[in-house]
Parts: sequence; C-alpha cells; structure tokens
Amino acid sequence: MLTSGGTESNNWALRCAGHTKNTISSSGDLPIAVCSAVEHNSVLECVKFSHNGVVIPVDEYGRISIPALSEVLEHNKVRIVSVQHCNNELGSIQDIPEIADIVHAAGALFHVDAVQSFGKWKWDVDDLGADLVSISAHKIHGPMGVGALWIKPDTPIFPFMLGGGQELERRSGTLAVPCIVGFGKAAEMSWTNIDNNSKLQKEMLNGLASDLNVRHGITRNGINLAPHIASMNLPAEASMIAAILNQKFGICLSTGSACETRSQKSHVLEAIGMSLAEQQRVLRVSISRFTTARHISMLRSSIDMALREEDARKLF
Repeated sequence: MLTSGGTESNNWALRCAGHTKNTISSSGDLPIAVCSAVEHNSVLECVKFSHNGVVIPVDEYGRISIPALSEVLEHNKVRIVSVQHCNNELGSIQDIPEIADIVHAAGALFHVDAVQSFGKWKWDVDDLGADLVSISAHKIHGPMGVGALWIKPDTPIFPFMLGGGQELERRSGTLAVPCIVGFGKAAEMSWTNIDNNSKLQKEMLNGLASDLNVRHGITRNGINLAPHIASMNLPAEASMIAAILNQKFGICLSTGSACETRSQKSHVLEAIGMSLAEQQRVLRVSISRFTTARHISMLRSSIDMALREEDARKLF
C-alpha cells in the first residue's frame, strides 16, 4: 500500500494492524503494542500512545533483548511487535527472522521498519518473516513524501484514512502519481548492482573506521553493521568537529539521526548505556552508492585536520 512515507507507514502498522471486533478480550484488557528502545520515534510514540505499550531494552550494540521480549510475550496479550531491520543511528542489523519466529509463536503480528535497509543491501520480504514492512522513497534518492507499507495477505488491519476508497479502500486520498513514479524508478535504480554497491560501501566505511582508530583511537558503535552507516566515538565534541567539517570542507555529517531535531540527547545512544557526555562525542557517518573512494579519502583527511584544529583551539 502506498503512503506518504515511513512515518505514515509505521503509524498505520502500529495503530491499525491486528484490530478486529474481538480486540477487547473477555477480561476487558486491550492487546498491547511492543517495540525495542532504539526504534524510530514514529514507532516509539505509537507504542507509548497505545494502551499499556511496552518498550523492550537493548544490549550495548542496540540489539533487542530476546529474553525480555519473550517474557513480555509470555505474560501479556500482545497485538503487535515492531523492530527495525537496521538502526538509523548505529547501523546495527537485528536478527529479524529469529524475532519473527518468537513473535508469531506467541500469536502476535510482527512489523519491521525497513526504511533504513530498503535498497541498501539485498533482502527479500519473505525471508524477513514479517506481517508488515515499512519502506520510504527518499532514503533511496527518490522523492520525499512517498513510501509504502507492505502487508502480508490476510493480515488484519483497519484502514488508516477513510474517503474515496483508494488503495483497495485501505488508504483513501488522491495518489501523488509523480512521486510514486519517482519512487518506482528510485527502487529500480537502487537494486541495480546492489550486491556490488553494498560491498563497496561496507569496504569504504570499514576502511575509514580502521584508519581513524589507528590515527586517533576512534571506535565504532554497533554490531553486525549495515554497509552505509558508521557511528563513531570521537576524542572531541562531535558537534564542534561536525561544524568544522561543514564550514571549512563542505562535508555534512550529523551527531545523531537526521529525524531527531528537538534535543541533543539521543534515545538510541541512551538505550545502549551511553551517558550524555559520551553521546556528545558520537559522530554519525552515512554514505550511499554515489560515494566514492575519493570522497572517503577527503573525509579521512578532513577529520584529521578538524581534530587537530579542535586540539589547537583547546590550548587557548
């Protein structure tokens, strides 16, 4: 089903999937929604908004606690569980098939936010084992304002918007045809040479992280990492380094998720046990299939110079 983007897809899945006329049990309890502590805010806020929503802790790498999830599923009536395929800040990839088996064994629906992984490396929706999967166009260089929610056949889900009956009467509203066409073309292009592209991106980021570790003792967060994201712990305040990189070299990096604009604190980094002081030293690097070895070389030397400049500034 076509949507306006990842946020709408996630909201639709979390707020509408699994609801039937028998949603309220004989005891009057509403089935709960569950997610991990490192989810995108469009998932976290839906779970917190739902009746008795439960947020599951993660380990130091950002992986959901399987024992904690199993305990919640065992002792509660759970409607739906939502887990990211790939975390947008750390780059950690969750073991989605394993989680799907656990969730389905408990009789709940399973939603995967795949916005950050779609088009980045090759995977098949059937292999995920999910009932619902969210994707978005702008993460694969498509237009903003369009995405999709894949819904497994026979998955119970209420319409998200009512009106003219578009999208099989599940999501009414006039479709943004130019955006949809752009989405389709972007998806087609992202899957062209995807194996080679993802391999090159992984090699470039791994090489960058290794060099920066040798040069400056910089370490990397996460485990089982996506090819296009690196969360790195700097020996200096990340916001200062990011500012130098932007102003002097025209390089745009972030100190967290691009979706997080209201606070300097990252709920993702907090969930993996980082103090606020530690969080302020984290720099996030993301690349794409258009990134070249020359770009990485420029970034490496620019970070070297930015760190030297920051060290010199501290002397005065």
